[in-house]
Amino acid sequence: MTDNNNSNLNEQSIQEWNNIECNKLKIWFEKIKARIRAHHSASYWNNIINKVFTYTSLLLSVIISTISLNIEDSPVWLLPALTITITLIIVINIFFNFGKYSESHKNTKNGFSYLKQKIETSLLQKNNPKVKFNNFIDDISENFNILVKDSSRLPLYATNILNDIKLLEAPDPFEN
Repeated sequence: MTDNNNSNLNEQSIQEWNNIECNKLKIWFEKIKARIRAHHSASYWNNIINKVFTYTSLLLSVIISTISLNIEDSPVWLLPALTITITLIIVINIFFNFGKYSESHKNTKNGFSYLKQKIETSLLQKNNPKVKFNNFIDDISENFNILVKDSSRLPLYATNILNDIKLLEAPDPFEN
């Protein structure tokens, strides 16, 4: 009986969100969308670079193995040159970890996409919210800051997306 009374009190104490609160949420929504674009761009280009290096090294391996089957018919310099080239490509790919950074940015983008979806869902329920606005905005702020802190460093081309809208730093939850 007490639990039923407590749930009725909680439902009654949560007020619908007003336009000022929704505007605060819109600011967060825009910042999250910018982060999604930046991390998507970083993930996309790191993936492309990783594939170029990986497929190039695979192709060179095939050429080297074909040449080594009939080494007398190829120029003397070709096999060592291809071997050095493939070694450099593999070392560069391992050193810069393009595949790892692609996955890291993809996971961060997915985290920001989840926050975006959470805001969209909550705005649909603004007249009958499940949580108080202050609790919701604190949760969004906390999750946003965790994602920014845990994400891989954005490359320059992805940082430019944030600079275009001046969102490089995590937003201050007390700014409005």
